[in-house]
Amino acid sequence: MYYKRIHLSNESIINHSNMGALEELVVRLEAVNLRLERIENKLQEMNETELMSLNDVANFLGFSHNTIRGMVRNGKLNPVKLGQKFKFKKSDVLKAL
Repeated sequence: MYYKRIHLSNESIINHSNMGALEELVVRLEAVNLRLERIENKLQEMNETELMSLNDVANFLGFSHNTIRGMVRNGKLNPVKLGQKFKFKKSDVLKAL
């Protein structure tokens, strides 16, 4: 059986019969790269935004934990869920005042 050989820039040789699988791999890698870029952007946004715990917000505002929870129930504060914990953006806390 005849295989056409293709030389790549790094001097490795790939058989033509494997090109379909390689093209699929490239497409999948590009999708993974796009997802990683999105995650990186979200992490960068989170780093730029100071996040506060319920305790931090209560101490910052001088309110009890129950008062902060009431502000969440009333829609005055919108927490961000990170895993199993809720955090508050400092900018949102300042706006709620």
